[in-house]
Amino acid sequence: MKDDEPTPEEQREAEALARALEGDPSGSAPPPEALEVAALLRHAHGEGQLDPARAQVMAAALRAGVRRPRRHWPWLLMPLAAGATAVTLLLSTTRAPLPPLPPLPAPGPALLAAQAEAARGGGQSLGSLDTQMRAYRRELFERMRGRR
Repeated sequence: MKDDEPTPEEQREAEALARALEGDPSGSAPPPEALEVAALLRHAHGEGQLDPARAQVMAAALRAGVRRPRRHWPWLLMPLAAGATAVTLLLSTTRAPLPPLPPLPAPGPALLAAQAEAARGGGQSLGSLDTQMRAYRRELFERMRGRR
């Protein structure tokens, strides 16, 4: 049986297959079966070896297309170092102890009597308790300021 002349569609598919095998991009893709058969035939003749020149071109294209990842750890190192320095300084410096607080003034008998009267529920006792508490607080705050 004699092969007929290839049709224009077969010609286009053959050209697209040839471009695909050479690595050139094309607008129309060849049928996938043709690519599979062509790849098998190509590797059958070369025993599966890739042409060294083609391998170098592919490797260069891959290296150009791949971007090296940026390392972010130097930026993390600076805040960690600053934090460690701050902790070291805080722990190494010793503060002088606070001065002892003066003793609290003892409540006077008038304040104690006013509190007892207010607890019993006397009507005039709340005014008296307020007056006595204000005097006690004034004495307490003056002592805390160190005036006495």
